[in-house]
Amino acid sequence: MRPPPDLEAPDVVRATTTLCFPVVLVLALSYMANSHDKPGEGFTAGVVVAMSILLLMVGQGDRAAGTPPSIAGGALSAGLLLLVLSASWGLVAGLGLSGQVEARWSIGGETLLLSTATVFDLGIFLVIAGGSQAVFLLLARGGDT
Repeated sequence: MRPPPDLEAPDVVRATTTLCFPVVLVLALSYMANSHDKPGEGFTAGVVVAMSILLLMVGQGDRAAGTPPSIAGGALSAGLLLLVLSASWGLVAGLGLSGQVEARWSIGGETLLLSTATVFDLGIFLVIAGGSQAVFLLLARGGDT
């Protein structure tokens, strides 16, 4: 459902939201990548992405936020899969449910760390970002999918 022409956002708002959207996405991903050892960072980055999607919908309308790409279904599915994998990874390693498992690689003098906490945060990020987009699109379209 599109708003009547007199309720559409002014050109400056549309241009600003279009320019800000990719910048906010990069900042959210950077935030999550650089603070992966702290709890809750996947949630915070997901909320930032959710707000950028909402900002885009305010400036561009619900069609702009739904295409391209609509991440709602894929992000929710992938996020839930990562949450299950991160919780069960410890079981496979013999550490119990949600046991902390880490893998480290040295690449060019830098150490890359992959842990169940990182996978969990990525899962939370995808669930929050995808779920919020689904809710925003559902509300914007008046319940019609």
